[in-house]
Amino acid sequence: MNYLINRRKEFGEAAYFSFILDPFLLLGLGVFIVWLTVRKLYRRFGRNKFFIPGLFIFCLISFWLVAGAGLYLDNLNFSFLGKAGEGNHFMWNSGCEILGIEPFVDTAAPTYAQPFGFWNLLATFLFVVLYPLILYFGVILGYILFGRTENQTGLIELLKP
Repeated sequence: MNYLINRRKEFGEAAYFSFILDPFLLLGLGVFIVWLTVRKLYRRFGRNKFFIPGLFIFCLISFWLVAGAGLYLDNLNFSFLGKAGEGNHFMWNSGCEILGIEPFVDTAAPTYAQPFGFWNLLATFLFVVLYPLILYFGVILGYILFGRTENQTGLIELLKP
């Protein structure tokens, strides 16, 4: 138990986020895009076919800038997370050190230093192919939950008494 307490002090309290959290964040972001568009923007500004694609592209580019160019490329570090908040390490190892698990990926040399290395190619695949698909599936889930237009209720209405 003392080992875990010492590890938590060394690597910070919230050092268990990164590539593991990203798919859930993107899925929720896709649902939020549809909720915001169908429940708020359509009612205020009328139906516009550019709201959802525009928000989708804005969110995806913002995500790429923060997670990709910021954290993965070590341009952004979270100092309040201790050593686990160092960008590239943060993205790959998810604070597993807190649980006493050895890091999954050795980030002594950043993984982006080898452009055609396995870890860099995997990260590129995640950012370029998989993450846009997950965000898209979030939008589809949002359509199922909230409907496609302001007149459709979606499945969320079934939960209301």
